[in-house]
Amino acid sequence: MEYSLSIGSVLLAVSSSANSKITLNANSWTPLTHPLTTTLVSWCEDVKKVTAARVKCNLLPKPVVAAGQTFEALKDGLADVSFIVHGFTPGRFPLAEFKEFPFLGASVAPAEVLPFLELWAEAYGQSRCGEASAVAT
Repeated sequence: MEYSLSIGSVLLAVSSSANSKITLNANSWTPLTHPLTTTLVSWCEDVKKVTAARVKCNLLPKPVVAAGQTFEALKDGLADVSFIVHGFTPGRFPLAEFKEFPFLGASVAPAEVLPFLELWAEAYGQSRCGEASAVAT
């Protein structure tokens, strides 16, 4: 599975209001000790550091929606930052579905994943995310 960290349109607000303090609501549907959540928390700490604490994250105490509805929650403003799994949203990211077919590669080594990510960026870029932007993969 490929994991994508997504951030809603609030990022545009961050860039336009440099002097104000911004709090992003971060949503995770995995337990606090899960690598996805710890990565999200680490990303939030990095954002706070590079923005000199003008932008910080508020990790919500429980998921706002089930894993499969996370993209819609971001789009609708229920959360500002989260991650999605392409396999949980069939049909939304059609290019991502081909890599889930069995026997397409000898392993799941990064050498085989990177060409897919480059293909994805070339074919879709940010345009397929609508109101959200992929900030890490």
